[in-house]
Amino acid sequence: MAYMSLGGSSPKNFRIRKDLVRTAAVRDFEYHTRLKLYDMPDKLARPVLRTQQAVFDRTTLIGRYRLLTVSDVILSDETGEAGVIVENDHFLTGSYPDAAPGGKVLFLIVTLQGLREIADEISRMSDSYYLEVWGRVFIEQGIAYFRHELRRALKRSGYQPSAFLFPGMKTCRLSNQRKIFRILEPEDLGVTLSPGCIMSPEKSFTCFTFARNKDL
Repeated sequence: MAYMSLGGSSPKNFRIRKDLVRTAAVRDFEYHTRLKLYDMPDKLARPVLRTQQAVFDRTTLIGRYRLLTVSDVILSDETGEAGVIVENDHFLTGSYPDAAPGGKVLFLIVTLQGLREIADEISRMSDSYYLEVWGRVFIEQGIAYFRHELRRALKRSGYQPSAFLFPGMKTCRLSNQRKIFRILEPEDLGVTLSPGCIMSPEKSFTCFTFARNKDL
């Protein structure tokens, strides 16, 4: 994915090769566990390396993104009409200056498939812990990598993206998760949403960014 095109407004699926994020994932694993991956006693190294290899070989980083114009997503007046979203409220509060007419909004979901199946086969407590950490660092690095690629693609298309927003963090309401699911429809990727807006599989992320036209 050295060069990617955003294409039209329909959803696009993608896969992330885990070898592209493995080095960063190892670094984060060492940070979270305070272990040095290649400087451990054999007894400790075995479960760490075993679970790393299981995640690397048997899971898939997969996701979907969709690029829309701001007017398709945010209510333009008080008539109650909307494009993709038909709920009678704004997608966001008015605190995002980049959500301007003529701009774009890009939605993204990334999930790590296959981790639950590995977890079901594990009986050792240490393996369960290391598997959880490996899953976390791979999904975090996977979404960081793809966010970077999407930002590059937006800039090549003449748009200046703002920071990515994550439902449930800072000023972005968790309830926006439902609207992102309506836009991306990720159920066929194996990702579902609970009534409380919690995603399953747990190792899944959604986010979005506004991008203004550089010429405006």
